[in-house]
Amino acid sequence: MGLSGWAPLIRAGPSDPQPLSDYVPDSPRHRYVCCGARPVLSVPHSATQLRNYAKRSNDDTSTAPGPATDRFYALDRLTGLSITLFVFLTRFMWSGYKGVGEMKVCMVGEGAQGVTHIEALKKMEDVEVVSIAGGIEADAKTFAQEHGIDHVSTNLEECLDQPGVEAVVITSPNQLHCEQTVMALEKGVNVLLELPMGLSCAESQRVAEAEEKSGKVAMLCHTHRFNPVFHKIHEKISGGDLHLHHIVQHTYFFRRINENRFGKPRIWTDDLLWHQACHMIDMVYWLLDDPDMDAWGRCGPVHETLQVPMDICMSLQAANGCLVSAAQSFNNHGPIYGDWRFIGEEETYVTDGSGLVDHQGKEVTLPEVPSGVDAQDAEFFAAIREGRKALTSATEVLPVMGIIDRVQKAMDGRDGAPSIGMVQGKGT
Repeated sequence: MGLSGWAPLIRAGPSDPQPLSDYVPDSPRHRYVCCGARPVLSVPHSATQLRNYAKRSNDDTSTAPGPATDRFYALDRLTGLSITLFVFLTRFMWSGYKGVGEMKVCMVGEGAQGVTHIEALKKMEDVEVVSIAGGIEADAKTFAQEHGIDHVSTNLEECLDQPGVEAVVITSPNQLHCEQTVMALEKGVNVLLELPMGLSCAESQRVAEAEEKSGKVAMLCHTHRFNPVFHKIHEKISGGDLHLHHIVQHTYFFRRINENRFGKPRIWTDDLLWHQACHMIDMVYWLLDDPDMDAWGRCGPVHETLQVPMDICMSLQAANGCLVSAAQSFNNHGPIYGDWRFIGEEETYVTDGSGLVDHQGKEVTLPEVPSGVDAQDAEFFAAIREGRKALTSATEVLPVMGIIDRVQKAMDGRDGAPSIGMVQGKGT
């Protein structure tokens, strides 16, 4: 079935933090499948990661390389060429990668997030956007002209079938994410998907299952995980330097009219919990490492026109006792704004996402790294080329959707988001 226009088809990361500049983990980690837990051990994927892993197998307090490192370097010196050739051929055959050089990419969506991603992709010398699948034909053509994209269509299948397309970046309405992602994966195309994965647990499960079955990369845009602010907090928690008592978070919008951040009318309805709060819940899950945390929520009145709640509050509690208090609003007068307060035994840290300060207002030094979106998108293409799962793969972040589902059920007993099906357009 083709998708012509926007048809109404109706954990958590590494257990130990890595430098953001690496984009990839270099130590064993766990992922959880479905809304329950099934640990699966991951192993290093490259020579650099193997060296780092060998170093970590020694006493961290010693400055000497240690026997594990010595053994690896001896092997590396003797058979480096053979190892390199073996790794290359293995990845070539297993990942289905069609060649080296520029990777051909399809964009889905000509809206605000489409602009965000196309700007990131333009910075990559080895990526070429060759097609865009739009929801509104005139807007898609304008987008293509502005960004030098040759092929334009409102039919997703046509775009995915363009010669040489290996990856797709999906920034379409929330209501189409599941169906479009499954279609792409079934066609053997790697997917970078904007949040949310789906608007119900069932949709999210479909995406994760399609990722597993296809063997392709399906990565979710949990951009906060690539932000140096949140990476620093994760680093302090993992290193035992910060023991959290309470996380307090707020996100504010003024969205009584259905427009995007550029003031352009939307043909779909957004969702505070399943989309906007998904960023917050994923970050909490990543920091606290508890897929089964207690979850509770309440929603305010439903908007007369938009037909979705405009205000929500949530309370979570992890197994270690840490509380999470969060509030989100589409009714707030003023620009989009969000803030976090991490209240710990040792210190309290506050951020609006652009910097980090302690309780005295002193700035915390952060590493100079690419922007969260740049690092995130780079991780997607690195995962494809290395034949591995992405850090925020569909299967790894699936428990986040389980937590959201529990919050929704606490609010009104609903199975899935209230915005399901709220998208204009016709499909074939």
